[in-house]
Amino acid sequence: MALALVSGCGDDLPPQDVSGSSSTSSPDPDTGSGDGTGTGTGPITEGTGDDGSSDGGTGVPAPELGATPNVLCEAAVAELQIVIDHNASGAPDPMAIAEAYLGPEGEGTALQQMVQTYGGLLGRVEDGVLIDDAAILDALAAGTPEAMIDVETRVVLVISQLVRARTAEVAGSQPDVDRDPALLYALWDDAYCYFDAVVRPHAQAADALGGELEPIEADMQHGFEWGHGGIMGPEASFAIDEWSVPAAKQVVEKSMFRAYDRLVVELAAQAQATGDPLLARRALGLFQVLEDRLLGRNTPGVDLIEADLGGDPSLIDPAIIRHELDIAWAKRVRRYCSHAIDDDTTGTPSGHTGGNEGRTYAKVIIPTMEAMLDGFDGATHLQHWDAWIEAIEADDAVAAQAASDLLVPPVCELQGLLGIAECTGSEDQPPPG
Repeated sequence: MALALVSGCGDDLPPQDVSGSSSTSSPDPDTGSGDGTGTGTGPITEGTGDDGSSDGGTGVPAPELGATPNVLCEAAVAELQIVIDHNASGAPDPMAIAEAYLGPEGEGTALQQMVQTYGGLLGRVEDGVLIDDAAILDALAAGTPEAMIDVETRVVLVISQLVRARTAEVAGSQPDVDRDPALLYALWDDAYCYFDAVVRPHAQAADALGGELEPIEADMQHGFEWGHGGIMGPEASFAIDEWSVPAAKQVVEKSMFRAYDRLVVELAAQAQATGDPLLARRALGLFQVLEDRLLGRNTPGVDLIEADLGGDPSLIDPAIIRHELDIAWAKRVRRYCSHAIDDDTTGTPSGHTGGNEGRTYAKVIIPTMEAMLDGFDGATHLQHWDAWIEAIEADDAVAAQAASDLLVPPVCELQGLLGIAECTGSEDQPPPG
C-alpha cells in the first residue's frame, strides 16, 4: 500500500515552550482525565463549541488554521516523500533514502532535524541516545528493503507523537495574560502541518477501505478546526475555551488511532494473502503508533501482535491482530460510558471532553460490535453517545444516567465475547498461561 504525501505547510516554526502548558514529553499511556496525552478527551459532536474562531473579546480576528509559517515541516515532509516514493517503487535505493535523511555529505537534512528535535522535546531518549534517530541510522546501515520500510514508519511514529504532544500542549495550557496567543496558534499549526502532509493521506487510505459511519479524515479536520477556533476563548484572548480545545485535541488523537488501526489490520491481511514480507513490515511499523494504547489494557497483546507480524507473512492471522486491538479499545470505550457519573463531572468541561473521547473511541470498535452483537446498530449507538454528551453539557443527572444505561450494556457484552473476564474500563489483561 503506497501512500503519497502532499505538503500543505507554511514556512518556519521553531520548537516552542508555552508557559503554563502541559509537558512536551512523550505521550503517556494513561494520564490526566482522559486516557491520551495531556488533558481532556475525544470525538466531535454538535454540542458546545463550533469551528469558528473566537477573537477572545479583542475584536481582532484569529488567524486561519495552518497560517503559521513552517519551513521545517515543509522541508522535512518533502524529504520524507523521497523515502515514500522509493519504498512504493518496490525497489528502494538505500543510498537515495540515506541521502534524504543524512544529506549528500552526511551534513543532515530537515527530516533528520525534525526527528532529532522532536525526539528530544518528546523525551524519546534512552541512555542519552535519541531512540528514533538511532533506529533510523541502524535501518540505513542495514540497507535492506525491509529496513527502508522501517525508516519510513519510524518517521510516521515520530510525527504521530508530535501531533499528540503539540495538541496536548495547547489543550493543557493555563490562562496567562503575558502569553501571546500566536504561541498557541503556532503549536496547533505545527501539529496541523504534519497531519496535513503525512497523517491525512493515511486517514484517506483508511477511509477508502469502507465501513466508516463517519469518515476519519473529516473527523480529524473537524477536530483541528474546532480546537483552533477555541484557542482564544470567548472570555479572554489569553485563555483557551475549555469546552472545545481539550475535546478537539482528543478528536484529533483518537481519530488518528482509528486510521492506523484500520491500516495495520488491512496490511496484515494483504501480507498474509500475498506472502509479502514488506507489507508485513509496514504493518509492524505502523503498529508502533498504536502500541501504547494496548499498554495497561491489553499489554500481553503487544507481544502477540508483534510476533504475528514479525514471522512468516503467509502465517499471519489478521483475526488475532483484530482481536487483540479490540480488547484494548473495548476497555477504553467502557471508561467513558459512565465517567461523568463515576467522577461527578457532569456539567464540567472535563466531563464534556470525556464524553467526546468516548464517542471517538467508540467509532474505532463499532465495526466489531456490529459484527459480533446481535441487533446492534452503530448509528443508533452514536446517537446514544450524543445524548450522553448533551446531558453532560446540560448538567442533567437523570438524562446522563439514562444515556449511560444505554451505552454500557453493549460494550460489556462485547467484552465478554472478546474473552475479557469482567467488564472493565481500566484493568489490564492477565499474562498468557
